[in-house]
Amino acid sequence: MAALLVAGRSLGAQGGAPSGPPAACAVALREGTVCAAANAEAGRWLAARRLAGAVAVQDVRSGALIAFASSPPPAAAPAAPGAGVDVDVNTPVLPLSIAKLWLAASWWDHEARIRSLSRTAPISVHEMLVSGSDSAGKQLAVELRHAMGDRAVFADLGRFGLRRCPDDRPPAPDDRFWSALAPRWRLRLLPADACVSMRPEWTDGQWATALSIGETGFAVTLLHLSRFLQAIGNDGVMVPPVARAVAGEPALSPSGRRTVGTSVVGGGTARKLQDAMIDTVLRGTATGIRGRLGGEWLVGGKTGTGPGDVRPWDGCFAGLVFDPKRVARYTVVSYVRRGGRGGGAAAELAADLVGSTLIPTTRGAR
Repeated sequence: MAALLVAGRSLGAQGGAPSGPPAACAVALREGTVCAAANAEAGRWLAARRLAGAVAVQDVRSGALIAFASSPPPAAAPAAPGAGVDVDVNTPVLPLSIAKLWLAASWWDHEARIRSLSRTAPISVHEMLVSGSDSAGKQLAVELRHAMGDRAVFADLGRFGLRRCPDDRPPAPDDRFWSALAPRWRLRLLPADACVSMRPEWTDGQWATALSIGETGFAVTLLHLSRFLQAIGNDGVMVPPVARAVAGEPALSPSGRRTVGTSVVGGGTARKLQDAMIDTVLRGTATGIRGRLGGEWLVGGKTGTGPGDVRPWDGCFAGLVFDPKRVARYTVVSYVRRGGRGGGAAAELAADLVGSTLIPTTRGAR
């Protein structure tokens, strides 16, 4: 399922700079540090609704982590069944239908070859993302496999940040994830490895279900999802992420490593993914939250809902925040346990956090 939220604010007349009072995270955004105000706001949002969930926000150009938070339900408050299961930005979760972004990225990077080999009627990848169609996603996954072969698809998933899962043990910590990580957050922010457990011996049906529905075949963290979204927003170039101190604290010492981006999807593919994330709100699956904040800034994204045999569902949202010139500025990725559809609590958390802490308001502006 896909969603786009609108989180708008007006612009000043000079150089496209936002007008009005600065965002709560203005200092952190300027310094490239973590925004304590956003962390606190996200925690309050989850606690007030007695939901277990987590959210991460990253700067698209620099890779700097802007915000991260998680919250189980308050111990003294009643919660929905299963809501007490911990989830954090560094713990493995199911990608759910967010997996369709990987499927679409791989397809668009190889589209010319696939189209030359396919004998079936073409399916619109854009519409598959906009509508969240599981059946279309399954058909595309099988066509991708037959046209490119397992090895090529696994190579693409590796570029997107997904290693092959070990057969006999859970994913280990991903020591190579961060370009620089403040020592105080090593235990909190070192993520479990993101990996794919799909195998060549899987049937086409198993393969298609994994890549379209995302309830099997993958283990991923919100930090890894955010890093992939950062590349989509950055014309396909993935920048090694950094997590510095909060604003006002001593800056993180340089790591000695150069921050050099790596192209993980083609620039054209990245733009197609952005367009699909934006278009889903206009006529797709998340029109119910289309005017939640209103204005010129846009939060476009893809939602996931599941697992299918659990009620209430978990919801996941993976989004990009676009400025009024339609330039992707931030990622925002959220996961809410038993919070209902991804277009519900998870998307609302992402939109409310962006609107309340990252985007300058117009109050007091002329």
